Amino acid sequence: NEDQKNIDPYFKMIEESDRINILCLGIPKSPPLADTIIVVSLDPKKQFVDIISVPRDTYYYREGYERPGQKKINASYIGKNSASKAQSTMNAVRDVLHIPIHYFVKVEYEGVENIVDYLGGVEVDIRFDMNYDDPIDNLHIHFVKGKYLLDGDKAVGYLRFRKNNDGSHSDGDIGRINRQQEFIISALNKSLGLEFVGIINIAKEYIKTSMTSEKMIFYANKFRKINRNNINTYILPGRSKTINGAGYYSQYKEKTKEMITQIYSK
Repeated sequence: NEDQKNIDPYFKMIEESDRINILCLGIPKSPPLADTIIVVSLDPKKQFVDIISVPRDTYYYREGYERPGQKKINASYIGKNSASKAQSTMNAVRDVLHIPIHYFVKVEYEGVENIVDYLGGVEVDIRFDMNYDDPIDNLHIHFVKGKYLLDGDKAVGYLRFRKNNDGSHSDGDIGRINRQQEFIISALNKSLGLEFVGIINIAKEYIKTSMTSEKMIFYANKFRKINRNNINTYILPGRSKTINGAGYYSQYKEKTKEMITQIYSK
């Protein structure tokens, strides 16, 4: 409530902050769930970029949504249109992290492909052989362990990988999040030396966002010369847990508060 916000230094710290928090959503064509949920928190004054990944299986209960799959945060992406669906997930992420979410960006995989190709590829270190096939989704991921410069098409496959056909290297969403974050840092490091307007012009064709083009260009230019040491990654604290026979990612609320305090108090 408002009295608590006025007294609690935690809420006061957030309320008085100049940070801008942008929810980035990766949505596949099928099923229509939030496949990737990332909050990019920008500190324009102190030039920090903090990337918070929220596992898509995070337990998030809403009254009236009683089926096991509906209690995962990725199922919060519901509504009459793209904007209302994104707003629904914005509300969910706000409830989980207890920070304001100012904008959303919904990204299509085709947009990721084109941005990676514009960058001239992104370097990754693949630590084990990847072999996965999903004929229904026309998804085929095959890599031998090693270092790669991934083009757009191969980058999307790498980012979507969760396990091999034989069940090996099944490190689930947390393993995938770690790979995504390493990829994002590599892509950001490469993009810092390029013209951001070109990236935004490509992105505009493949994203839906509540930000104006002017806002995107403003923040892009604001952070184009950021110190690479000021880019940090986080994962929502928690653990895998079985609830009523279904598997979820259960959030550690106190550790989440510690994480947000660490980010906001820099």
